[in-house]
Amino acid sequence: MFLYIRVALYVFFGWLAGAGIGSIDPTGQVFSIEIDRLAEWLVSGLGIVGTFAASRVAKRMGGRT
Repeated sequence: MFLYIRVALYVFFGWLAGAGIGSIDPTGQVFSIEIDRLAEWLVSGLGIVGTFAASRVAKRMGGRT
């Protein structure tokens, strides 16, 4: 199972580097991400998680979402 996760992470980080979000050094041992872009991704992710959590709370209280 961990092998699948590791291979998926290789693909994910390769995609990030190809999308210009990060960069991989020539040896392939270090992946770097710019702080500004990382902050954008984190805020977006937190927004998605926050709205999902709010909808679960509202649904548990009997509201419709």
